[in-house]
Amino acid sequence: MIRPINDSEDIVRFLRPKHLTRQGHPMVNAFILRKLPSGIDEDYASVMRYGYQGYYPSIATCPLKNAIGFLQFNAGRFRELETPTSLSATIVPKPTASYPSHAGLYVYLNGTIVKGECVDNNYRRLLQKIIDISTLNKWS
Repeated sequence: MIRPINDSEDIVRFLRPKHLTRQGHPMVNAFILRKLPSGIDEDYASVMRYGYQGYYPSIATCPLKNAIGFLQFNAGRFRELETPTSLSATIVPKPTASYPSHAGLYVYLNGTIVKGECVDNNYRRLLQKIIDISTLNKWS
């Protein structure tokens, strides 16, 4: 049975070099959705549940080949973020055979799930707030 994500859990988003400024600070594009090579628009940001079923992020356990580290934030703090009434966000378990700790960060704008590129300023502000409550962990 899949256990819901509780407020005490930490969530991890892996980072590629393009997700950091030249000064090494995370940017909102770390969470921006995009069009996949298949042509389908992403509808969630892929994240992992830190420590869930023994999963701890490392170069060896990272599903991205060129990851340079990860952002880590608390699910409870994420749920407490203030957003305009037109915007909401949630994290839902999405386990796979290879990654039972996998989850999806979904954002809704006016009740509709955000898919692919979204230029709404409130959406981008929400992503910045997630970065603001996150800890950056870079691999050497």
